[in-house]
Amino acid sequence: MNLYEFVQPSDSITFYAEDDDVAFAVTMIVGNAHCFANRVGEDGKKTAVEGTSLYIGKVPDEIIERLKRLLDTRKDEIFAAFKTFAVCSPGCRKEYDVYTENSTNEERWKEWDDSKRTSMTNWCGYARSLKPRDENEGGDHA
Repeated sequence: MNLYEFVQPSDSITFYAEDDDVAFAVTMIVGNAHCFANRVGEDGKKTAVEGTSLYIGKVPDEIIERLKRLLDTRKDEIFAAFKTFAVCSPGCRKEYDVYTENSTNEERWKEWDDSKRTSMTNWCGYARSLKPRDENEGGDHA
């Protein structure tokens, strides 16, 4: 797994994804085409994830097609990445992972989020709430 930074104007947020393609899809879905992502290397060096950008107006067709293709082929990896969203900088991610048992302890995740989130925007809560659409149900799912 690679560590990524979800770049938006409020709190520092990180998440894990298998690769840049999954990080692209995750960022486009959670950020609604208004956020960026950077892959964070072991040395702390950040590399922009291709295709994540602030799209004003119409999102280019090739970006939409790429997202659709990834949802069709890598949906499980995308939804797994949503569950790793955390309000923390890359430098404190290890501390967060230990405290929340790698994002699996929901009570500790909420505790962490409540104590670290400084804005009204709840990107992590939104990301963690996303669930795959069951073909037999309606609703707001990806």
